[in-house]
Amino acid sequence: MSYRLALSIAGIQFTISCRLPFLPESPKDPYRAFHRPAARRPDPGIAVTIATGRMPRLQGLEKVFEADDTWAMFRGRRGRVIRGPVRAAAPFWAAVISSDWRRVSLTVSPRLVKKEEGGAGLMNPFRYPLDQIVLTGALAQRQGVILHCCGAALKGRGLVCPARSGGGKTTLSRLLAGQGRFRVMSDDRMIVRKTAGALRCWGTPWPGAGGMALNESAPLEAVFFLVKGPRHRITRLAPAEAFQRLLPMASVPWYDKETFPAVLSVCEEITRRVPCRELQFRPEADVAELVARGVADLRPPT
Repeated sequence: MSYRLALSIAGIQFTISCRLPFLPESPKDPYRAFHRPAARRPDPGIAVTIATGRMPRLQGLEKVFEADDTWAMFRGRRGRVIRGPVRAAAPFWAAVISSDWRRVSLTVSPRLVKKEEGGAGLMNPFRYPLDQIVLTGALAQRQGVILHCCGAALKGRGLVCPARSGGGKTTLSRLLAGQGRFRVMSDDRMIVRKTAGALRCWGTPWPGAGGMALNESAPLEAVFFLVKGPRHRITRLAPAEAFQRLLPMASVPWYDKETFPAVLSVCEEITRRVPCRELQFRPEADVAELVARGVADLRPPT
């Protein structure tokens, strides 16, 4: 018998199957809102198969990247292998990803299996950081990118606000949410995709300190780069400068020469087609009204 779980992120449908039943997540788990298709019709999707047992061997594979002690990626003729944690005597999980990013074979350690009344079960292991790693590559095939930013919608118009850690994303998200007119989709990570010729921004299940994570989307109509300052001010940015600012905020797989050019192309298109501004702000409630006026006054970039 096979148990299935549907996960939808940025309109991309993951079908996750396992021979063990999936244990329920806590009521506050942000993934709960993403275990059903988003309102828009989902992408054809990615198949994830989960099994317990021996981890795939790494002999003959080239290590292409290591993210601290969290995970490492290896490359071979048949695709990519991601394993984590790196320094553990025995890894908790290892994923074999097909070269087209459409199939994931995930092996997990028996230590992750929980004994419950009535049998054993498994918490869904296809979650951060693994789902984000897979999506980084899969989005490159779908004209998309993950951005380190908060994001919201105002009367159906989407905006993203990139900033580094500590740059004010959660602070601004709380201020916008408190204003009442904004629908905050994430306070830490958003996805931008080009679909049907238009750029659209999506919430993700990877929130920041504010815990804001909605499985919703909106047409992308503004980019505000956040800067903490002594007063509120919005400054227009030229596309070239906006591109340079956006790159450090984007999940660009520089280690994967087949993938990163497509991600750079999406970033260039965002800053070329969408009005980009610098938003200097104090942590005060009236910044929400400034953002609302800034969205209303937008003009296409020149």
